[in-house]
Amino acid sequence: MWVIWFTLTGVNYGFASWLPTLLVTAKGFAITKSFLYGLVTALAQVPGYYIAAALIDRIERKWVIALYATGATLSALLVALTGSEVLLLVGAAFLAAFINGSAAAYYVYTSELYPTAIRTTGMGAASAVGRCGAILSPIAIGYLYGAVGFSKVFLGLVGLLAIAVLVVAVFGERTAGHSLEHIESRTA
Repeated sequence: MWVIWFTLTGVNYGFASWLPTLLVTAKGFAITKSFLYGLVTALAQVPGYYIAAALIDRIERKWVIALYATGATLSALLVALTGSEVLLLVGAAFLAAFINGSAAAYYVYTSELYPTAIRTTGMGAASAVGRCGAILSPIAIGYLYGAVGFSKVFLGLVGLLAIAVLVVAVFGERTAGHSLEHIESRTA
């Protein structure tokens, strides 16, 4: 879970922090236009979150995380490779929606994976690892942008998101439809 928290929280904060600057410096947008794109992507987070919240009781939670991380991966790929402003905005909006929506699933999922006796400590530790990703990602993006440019920064995000998909798909426990006691007995 720590890989999921580090990766998805890091991508979320890195993307949100740098999008306006990258649009101005790499794509030549006016600052007002870049902030408009930032506003649209921020608003796109809301439906992403609520759709994921509706799905987490209908689909196995690990697959909701994998689905949303895959959506974020494809969206970041679109942002990295498109030359169209419209597709850039669509990709950025979907990236924000999928990244934020994944949080709805991994918060619930994480709490189910830790035994009752250490659940709050486990959630706190996972959240702390996520915050480390949130701190390091914007710093890394700043350094990487100067060295490799806009497209390769987003291709790096694609790689991180692909790791998150792989980790949750391969190593994620199934929790849907099971009591916390049952999950705890399987993982003990």
